[in-house]
Order: sequence, then structure tokens, then C-alpha cells
Amino acid sequence: MLITTAAMVTGCSYGLSQKGIDNSPESKTVTVKGSARQVYQSLAQEMQGPGCPPIHSSKLYGNGDGFVVYFGENFIGHSYIWDGAYGKQDGDTVKVTIRDQSYTPQTDFVDEIAAFLKTGSCQ
Repeated sequence: MLITTAAMVTGCSYGLSQKGIDNSPESKTVTVKGSARQVYQSLAQEMQGPGCPPIHSSKLYGNGDGFVVYFGENFIGHSYIWDGAYGKQDGDTVKVTIRDQSYTPQTDFVDEIAAFLKTGSCQ
């Protein structure tokens, strides 16, 4: 039993579950002008190419005033989430909180997500 548990923990050493990241501490917060829907579409659909972290999954909340975009990968039956960008409408701006929850910190991804939000391109 102990060997199985160790293997399970080791198998998830690159990232946590969705619940794990949702409860992890904030790494960085960026305020962007515009609507939550616009910022979500930019992150979830336009953030691609060299230097951009891979998108794992994303969701725009029903009323359109918030979203989450998870960054990570699905690899040989395992699903790894490294970072999450959580957006919430605040007047005419969107507050985006970036959380890094991986066991091996992905601070470069946090910086790339923040840079994309500010400039529209990855570093």
C-alpha cells in the first residue's frame, strides 16, 4: 500500500488538481481595461505561440463577469495544471489573479501570463 501511495504522489509531481490551484495563494495580480469576456477571449483563444504557456482548459462564467483559464497539459492519461488565471469584472476593468500551484514552481509562466495581459504578446 505504501508503494502505491508513493507512486501516486510522484505521478502528480508536476501539478495539482483544479481544486488545488483554486485554493493556492496568489502569485501576481494584473488589472486590465475592458470586459471580462474580452480578456477571457484574449487569454483563452489568442494566447498561443512561442513563449506562451500551454492552455489546459478554460471557462467563462455564466453571467460573463468572470472567468478562469488553466495552464498545463494532458500527458499520457495524466492531467497537469500548473497555473490559473482568474478574472473578475471590476467596473470598467478586469482584475486577473494568477496563481501558481505546481510542486515545481512555474514562475516563468506567471510572468508570461502577466506580460501577455499587459502587452498582448508572450515574452
